[in-house]
Amino acid sequence: MFKKAILSALVSAALVAPALAESIVGYNGSTPGVFQPQNKLFIPGNKPLLPRLPSGSLKPACPDLAVNISQRDLGSRGIEISYAVTNVGRHTYRSSPNQQALHLSESGRLIRNHPFTNLAPGASAAFSLIYRPGGEFSNHYNAYISLDPDIGYDSNSANDDCRLSNNQASLTTLR
Repeated sequence: MFKKAILSALVSAALVAPALAESIVGYNGSTPGVFQPQNKLFIPGNKPLLPRLPSGSLKPACPDLAVNISQRDLGSRGIEISYAVTNVGRHTYRSSPNQQALHLSESGRLIRNHPFTNLAPGASAAFSLIYRPGGEFSNHYNAYISLDPDIGYDSNSANDDCRLSNNQASLTTLR
């Protein structure tokens, strides 16, 4: 047991100090001082074996669509709800018309649908709505991107969104 612990410590040190690796790489654990090459994993000059990553876990450089929503009190005129989709990625989003849209829902009911197509890095498709409060309850608004179901599987990598976690935003009105 003690020999295995020492060997593990030496192998760990060998990863940090490659010169030490040459002296311990072939130790088989049976006879002290006897070295027999068993595998070439730690031999200096060989490429280390890297773990296999699941297919699709790393996306190539792609656009990143992000949704934001805000409100501004206009006094007696009501509240302005502003919402937008912005390409916050480094690559241009290119897609066919009617493959994606920015939706706005009010308390769970779809009230606006805005199709959009190409967005250069930093570009936005922005919209607004004037809300006139009436009644005693605040309304909840949700802006979100709706994508065609096959958009991630088509041959167009320019319409593959890097992060889906920022594709919606919501707020509850001031009054």
